[in-house]
Amino acid sequence: MTSNEPRSKPDFRRTVAAVRILRRLDVPRYRTNASEGDGGADGRVLLVRHGPGRGRVTPYLQFVLDGIGRAHPDSYRRLVLHETGTPTPDLAGVRGVMFWLADPLEETYPECYAEARAIADEAETRGCAVVNHPDALSNTRKGRQAELWSEAGVPTPRVVRFESRQELLSLADTLSYPVVLRGDELHAQKKLHLIPSPDALRALDPGAIAYPGVASTFVDPRPGFREAREDSLFAHYYHQRRAFVFGPTVCFHHLYFSAEPIVTTPSSTFWPYAGWRQHFRWKSRLVLRCVEEDLRYWREGDGHADLLRRAARSLGLAFCGFDYATRADGSAVLFECNPYFTLSPLPKATLARRRRIADRYRSYFRAIAAMIDALARGEAPSP
Repeated sequence: MTSNEPRSKPDFRRTVAAVRILRRLDVPRYRTNASEGDGGADGRVLLVRHGPGRGRVTPYLQFVLDGIGRAHPDSYRRLVLHETGTPTPDLAGVRGVMFWLADPLEETYPECYAEARAIADEAETRGCAVVNHPDALSNTRKGRQAELWSEAGVPTPRVVRFESRQELLSLADTLSYPVVLRGDELHAQKKLHLIPSPDALRALDPGAIAYPGVASTFVDPRPGFREAREDSLFAHYYHQRRAFVFGPTVCFHHLYFSAEPIVTTPSSTFWPYAGWRQHFRWKSRLVLRCVEEDLRYWREGDGHADLLRRAARSLGLAFCGFDYATRADGSAVLFECNPYFTLSPLPKATLARRRRIADRYRSYFRAIAAMIDALARGEAPSP
């Protein structure tokens, strides 16, 4: 039998949304009450995140929690979720607390800091293990970070801190150029500038500078690679390595190459293949070489796992990401630590299939689940 009524076209967006909802139904439920359910031999783990409107990204790393729930349900069920701005959590049955909060916490989110500090104080009074203590989340201010790394023997560029434009201009003739100018308390390349000379520094728009700020020596590893390996990608492109420290586990995340001195995802050689373009755009020989180096870094690392652990310990952190570069002699120079790093959900990851991003994420889920298990036993998973 036929009908004169037009058929409705399938709504692709609704289909995708329905699939996502069904997948979420497979995720075990985390608790919002520590006394809920049977704690068994191990206790609960309180995970503290920013509540809505209180952090840079909310809900923070939700897809990571969902992935842990699917791959490691026993670890996931130990979690008790608390968001800042909600009633104070009951720590009965909690043996470990992990803070997933933006840094520097006290300087940028003072209300969340006060709440988190009260939770940390009670947790320590009860003998709970704590990861990323709220006080430690101020150690990633660029000036303080450089100071602590210098004391720990961690290689990092020279950093000079300034409070005002007048103070910065008074330093103009004492800096080693080019210098990277950025905010002392900012992340994600906000108000970041590469300054080639004292005259360029003096000419910079005052409104483009963040205060307090820092000036750090720019590191260019390319000349050393040109002498050692002229045909190497490292000899012709700037690069940035990113690795994560999850307790004792170091996960090597990505290796980006860029023709721009400030290496970011949008400036990298992978960016032209972001989103849907990765499925249709022809892959150049350059990009395939970059993918090969990126895969090698993920699989094999670069010999600096112990250095990254030491850098994390010196800041009092056990859950964080690092941006750094290596020189031709194999040494490393660390630029930044970020305990509130971002990860793109798998559908948004660049060249995800070719770079085996799903496999990388599964290794992260496994490492974070191990941290949860350690905290549930009352053990601090130290780097």
